[in-house]
Amino acid sequence: MLKLSGSLAVVLALRLAWDFAYADPPSMNEPQAVARPDQSHWSEITFLDLAKQMRADCTSDTPQLLRCTGPIQIVGLTKTSILGKGIRVRFLDSHAGKGGISLVNVSDVRIANLEIGWQSGGVRDPLIPGVQRLQSFGTVKPCGSQEIGGALILDVPLDGSIPVDTISVWDDSLGWPWYPSSPDVFEVNLTNDSQITFSGGRSGCIPQLAKLVSRRVLVRHLYTTHAFACENCKDVIVEKLRVTSAPGMGFVFERGSSNIILRDNVIAPRCAPHCQSPEPSIFADGAHFAGGKGNILIEGNDFGWNGDDSVNITGLLLPARVGPVPGRDGLWLTVDNKWWSGRSWQLTLGSRITIFDRSFLQLGQANIVAIEPTMHQLQVSPLPPNATDILIVCSDDVPKNVIIRNNHFHDHRARGILIGASDSLIENNAIERVTMAAILVPADDGQNYEGPGAENVIIRNNHFAAVNRHPNLPDYPSAISAGVISDPLHKGQLGNPIQHIVVQRNTFSDVYTNANLPISFGKGVLDGRANDN
Repeated sequence: MLKLSGSLAVVLALRLAWDFAYADPPSMNEPQAVARPDQSHWSEITFLDLAKQMRADCTSDTPQLLRCTGPIQIVGLTKTSILGKGIRVRFLDSHAGKGGISLVNVSDVRIANLEIGWQSGGVRDPLIPGVQRLQSFGTVKPCGSQEIGGALILDVPLDGSIPVDTISVWDDSLGWPWYPSSPDVFEVNLTNDSQITFSGGRSGCIPQLAKLVSRRVLVRHLYTTHAFACENCKDVIVEKLRVTSAPGMGFVFERGSSNIILRDNVIAPRCAPHCQSPEPSIFADGAHFAGGKGNILIEGNDFGWNGDDSVNITGLLLPARVGPVPGRDGLWLTVDNKWWSGRSWQLTLGSRITIFDRSFLQLGQANIVAIEPTMHQLQVSPLPPNATDILIVCSDDVPKNVIIRNNHFHDHRARGILIGASDSLIENNAIERVTMAAILVPADDGQNYEGPGAENVIIRNNHFAAVNRHPNLPDYPSAISAGVISDPLHKGQLGNPIQHIVVQRNTFSDVYTNANLPISFGKGVLDGRANDN
């Protein structure tokens, strides 16, 4: 039986202990928390001094404000505690490669106690000549005469050719469209690198905006740079960082990162907690883990007002075709350029891959024996028989052993948690006022090629309120949904890449779509259990 509560209040016990004390454990093994590394022999350095050592393009007008015209990249650091001491880091340029803090090839590092944001990052920040805004409020008005579409009337008088990426419905009292009266069509995504000409804050007619006419909207101008990124990071602690704005995600961990602790961090607009009315924070996900090896602890964080999922943890699939290549012996795997360019870092000589067909039936594993990067091709051995149209993933870069506990995720436009990691525990979180599902356990072989799917996931003792107004139908109908989006043209048997999902002792209130089915296990799920015991 499910427990339904009419109250939105929830008490989060922000437990900092590293051990677990569980009652009535389920039969499956539970992940163990990432051990806090021994810091007794680490060196310490202030973030300001480290930025100077790295010759970052920054100036310090005051001891507490660092203004940067370029990114801050920290490479190869080890056994070091970076002391932010409350410094505010303001990036002045929101274009790609011009901002953000990134750690590359670091190990045994702790970074703490600083704030990251962009100049003109806040939606109500004043217009600064020559500085690209991240986001703007406005209204969609009807086009004139016989034109079909809508014209943007912004609150700020922008002039000239301005990037516009996404236009979303916004309510000045409630914020993102998580509420029951929000329209079914709540967002328009323009093509990449779209530029719209404004005069005094008014655009011409935009045909795609026809269904948003008369709506108050948030315009997000460009998606370029994350606030904090970690590539190939090992044994890293990120805590007590505050992100107020970013033309991308808040925290990103990728390219084989492992043993990560993300704790007591905040994503909120600069005015929080004293905003007089709702404001957005960052463009996209709060925390995003892609192609990492696992061992992740996400604890005690408060992520709100962001433009995508609170937490997204997934493996990265590559679609490939198998066939002969003129002038070369044997069969080769050819990957589409779109996916090769961002994901081929996983593919190295000798590395082991797992191979699936397009219905997520596992065909086998193989080693990479040759790579032709300019042709986006690789050769593997042994190649499973009858492999033609396939999905591959580096076996070592599928995340596992993840704990997400005691967090507050709220007030944003997407899912609370998207979990594609095996051996995961999600407990004691409050997820409220999120536009889509509270928790999604997916795998897909189409739009994003994220997978191959999670096994052994426990979701318990969480509180969900005001969720699921705009679920990803029809595959993910519920506040907690697990399932596979597979190629509709494939007529064969569907595999079960998602297995052993336990949902227990959670509370739900105000589930706005499919309230009578707050938990669902769709196709491709083996052994999904929902109970109150």
